[in-house]
Amino acid sequence: MYPVAGLRAALRILFAMLVMGCVAQRTSAQPAISPVHAELRYPSNSHGEQGSIPVRKTSGQIAYALSLEPQTDAARHVIGLELVLHNAHAEKDGGDNLLYRSPLWHGYQSFIFAASDFVHGPEKSTYGRVRQFHLDRLRIDVRLEVSAATVAPVISAPSGPKCFEFGTFDLKVDLQPSEGIRGQD
Repeated sequence: MYPVAGLRAALRILFAMLVMGCVAQRTSAQPAISPVHAELRYPSNSHGEQGSIPVRKTSGQIAYALSLEPQTDAARHVIGLELVLHNAHAEKDGGDNLLYRSPLWHGYQSFIFAASDFVHGPEKSTYGRVRQFHLDRLRIDVRLEVSAATVAPVISAPSGPKCFEFGTFDLKVDLQPSEGIRGQD
């Protein structure tokens, strides 16, 4: 089939080298992080400003910033909270949330917290009290635990759907470096 003897074997070797180079580049592209064990709260302080948690590389440099960002309705009720992981070197509000596995993902994710989902407590929320996932491209294992959540109904028209807003929300966050690629992101 190939005019030169051994060309098929040479092409297989070349292909294997290319694949291994891509895998090596992908796995070494993101810095390893130091483990993070922290708690984020809403509201975080009396001034309404949300704090962020630095996520450091093993070298000690800050690689990412982790924060809990309120999502409000038109009347400024906090009806949702989103856990956000940004590249620490991106401009403020300029970077994507790195917890999204791809820009095409949409819908209710395990790092999004809707007040209406906590009416009956964290245990009975869609994802439960504990949520775990793996970020393949960042090589990070994420474990979230909703330790407390209080919600209250938003006063609205009687004929409209019932909405809820957060009173308080406490989230324990554990980030661990993971080894290699798991095939799930």
